[in-house]
Formats: sequence, C-alpha cells, structure tokens
Amino acid sequence: MDFHYEADGVAYEFSLKGGEYASLKAVLSAVGIAQDDEATEEDELEAFMKDIAEVTFSAPELLSVSKVEEDTTVEEIKKRLGLECEYSAELTEEEIAEINAQKAEAGDWALISLKPFSTNEVFTMILHTPT
Repeated sequence: MDFHYEADGVAYEFSLKGGEYASLKAVLSAVGIAQDDEATEEDELEAFMKDIAEVTFSAPELLSVSKVEEDTTVEEIKKRLGLECEYSAELTEEEIAEINAQKAEAGDWALISLKPFSTNEVFTMILHTPT
C-alpha cells in the first residue's frame, strides 16, 4: 500500500507491504504532514497527534486503522481485532515475526496493511475542533 501526499509542490510517499505495520505518527512525519521542529521546545508532532479525533480508511478490509489505547505489540493488536493478513511474498518468516513484535505506543494509531491492492482509496483524519 502506498501513501501519496503532495503539498507546496513537494511529493511525499510512504509504502507498506501486505501484513506490515506503521504508526500514524511515523507516516505523518514521513509524508511531511506533521514533524517536530527541533528549534522549539514544543513537540509539534505529539501536539498534532493529540488533536486527532478520528482516523478512517475507505476500505477497512485492506487497511486496519485502530487507536492504540495502551502500549502493546502489533501481534496483540492483530489478535484483539481478529485480523488476518495476506503477507507480501517478499517477507520472510523472520521479517513477519519482527513486524509482529513491533511496539505500538498508547496514544498513537496503528495502521496494518491486510492485503495488497491497486485501487485508489481515501485515508481521512478528523481533528478536534478548537473550543
């Protein structure tokens, strides 16, 4: 699965193979939507993450999106949600074990690619409205 994002004439991309995991925080940073500015004391990426109210994907049978409520592993998320992944043929058993052992941090969102696809889909984030 490939994320494509363009802003201010710059194109960003981020890819996941079937069965792979990415934290939303890592994706946002990779595609330039939210990054921490080391010149400031505030962690802008963390602040942006706290503003996210909801994350959805137009085809949940292709990509699982779930809020991580407590520190856990990708394997535990897959078990809890009953996810079955069609792993990329490029992944070895050892690589699959490494994916499943990855840590998912509380407060982040887990993105788990369930199977390869070639359709255009929509990834949506809804932010809390200011009070």
